[in-house]
Amino acid sequence: MKKRSNEPTGVRLDIACGKNKKDGFTGVDIWNGADIVCNLEKFPWPFEDGSVDEIFCSHYIEHTPDLISFANELYRIMKVGATAEIIAPYYSSIRAWQDPTHLRAISEATFLYFSKEWRAMNKLDHYPIAVDFDAECHYIIDPQWRDKEDKELQFAIRHYINVVSDIHVILTKRKPVNDKVYDLQKQAAAYWDDGDFERALALCRELIEIDDNLDALIMIGEYELKKENFDTAITTFLHAVQLDGKSFEGHAGVVRALVASGRPEDAQRHIDTFLQHDADAASLLKVFL
Repeated sequence: MKKRSNEPTGVRLDIACGKNKKDGFTGVDIWNGADIVCNLEKFPWPFEDGSVDEIFCSHYIEHTPDLISFANELYRIMKVGATAEIIAPYYSSIRAWQDPTHLRAISEATFLYFSKEWRAMNKLDHYPIAVDFDAECHYIIDPQWRDKEDKELQFAIRHYINVVSDIHVILTKRKPVNDKVYDLQKQAAAYWDDGDFERALALCRELIEIDDNLDALIMIGEYELKKENFDTAITTFLHAVQLDGKSFEGHAGVVRALVASGRPEDAQRHIDTFLQHDADAASLLKVFL
């Protein structure tokens, strides 16, 4: 029978599927009922480099004793642009702590370490992490909190327990970063941290000449904001969010620069526009108003 055009294609794996395999996916687990029987704690897994289009993994990463090797394997087997959907108990939920087989709690910050640029910026590129993912984080809210006003909910998420049950993350494998670009980013970040802004900015401009670079644009925008060159800062931050519409740093820069230039109404409009795409992140931008 010929497949309908809207049916998903490619290799789609449900990693650690257990007995609840996701429809349309090939189940991978250590138990004998899985489509592919595999001990996920032994590396490498039986998949070729860059061969997988989509991964689903629910309630497993809190169990694995080696999250770094797990992430490295995900990255190795995924194609560039492929996605991995990860669900895990949120760190502030009792669900993260009640199971004695859980080895760690998971938060948004966990996935910062899965970005090569972030590791370089924070001088953590000596970690044995070989991945470079874009991470989009969402929450699965406890039913008692789902009808709360957004401001109240966002405060509760950050200050109360058991508001978020699970974190729901989409990891997208980025295109490999050119080694020269990576080295320039690392050096620019080092100069910036040392307060040598002129050298940092010179390297940022070199990065942009090679190719539009998000981190370089953010640093240039921050520098122009410090110098109170508000129009240039706004233009630079807008360039950053055009490059990556999910960049919280870029959107925060736009809002902060607009407010500093005496345009709070424009800042509010920018937040309202972003709200349509990422309500959680947009609500955090309100602190800059």
